[in-house]
Parts: sequence; C-alpha cells; structure tokens
Amino acid sequence: MVGKGKVHNVSGVLLHTRELPAGCLKVSVDIAVEPNAALPYPNDDSDATTVHEAVGSFVAWPTNLICVGYETPTKSKSKDNAIPRHTESTVSRKEVFV
Repeated sequence: MVGKGKVHNVSGVLLHTRELPAGCLKVSVDIAVEPNAALPYPNDDSDATTVHEAVGSFVAWPTNLICVGYETPTKSKSKDNAIPRHTESTVSRKEVFV
C-alpha cells in the first residue's frame, strides 16, 4: 500500500480530458503512505510522478493494485479485492488503498 484515496468509477470516465488506460480506474489520492512511490501512470498534464505529488488530484490506477478497505462492492464478480471496471455505482467514491 502506497496511499489512500477514493475511486471515482463512472461509465465513460475521463481523466484530464483523456480516456483512462485499459484496466485502470480514476482515483483521487488523499494520503501518501509511501510518499516517494512512483505513480503507475504519471499524468502528462501534471508534474506529479510520485504519490506525494499526486495528493489532492486524480490519477489513473490499475485495478489490480486497488484494495478496498472495509467496504467491498456488492456486485463484484472478482474473486479478489480488486475492483472490476464494469462495477459502476456500487464502488463510486469508496475509500481504497492504492
């Protein structure tokens, strides 16, 4: 775990006017647990390359690296704690660990 934030998973979500990379969700970073950890997908529109620099902004985060805290999606078809891209409002704005 390198940070804590919220998933903003809505159908057709864009990240800074661009489509999200395949297999990623839009995450707002609230807390940097490992401040110097590199972002998996640095934002081309920002200078942020580490989790600390991304606090307070939205980033693309791979679903396989997202762990839901104590709340889990009710419609998840996944066998692990990753949030599947097809799960919509049930995971919108849930607190997660990235």
